[in-house]
Amino acid sequence: VGGNALFVAKAAEATTREEAYFQRSRALLLASNAKALGIGPFVGVGGFPLNRLKDGRLLALFPLDEIAWTETVAGLFGKVSSVNPGDGKAPVLVTNGTLTPMAQAEISRAGWTVERVK
Repeated sequence: VGGNALFVAKAAEATTREEAYFQRSRALLLASNAKALGIGPFVGVGGFPLNRLKDGRLLALFPLDEIAWTETVAGLFGKVSSVNPGDGKAPVLVTNGTLTPMAQAEISRAGWTVERVK
């Protein structure tokens, strides 16, 4: 995947074991789903390396057990939405975890498509 330096630089910034584990898990999830999802290059969005899909949509792929709608999550989606170009293509959140009903509703309301992978 192109732009790997963005991902590697972010992963290298990990200051805790949990953060390093998250980055490693994310790398494995990206690698195992790259072809099926059509994952393209990394792009820096709000200080975080996300990806473009081959069709141009923004992809946020995260290995999370569960996503709840918290102030932190709301802030992150707001930040990404504010810097994502309004190209008419809904950004995509892909995770191997579940979303609470409120998280699903709010993320969808923010214009995101949500998908699950194994």
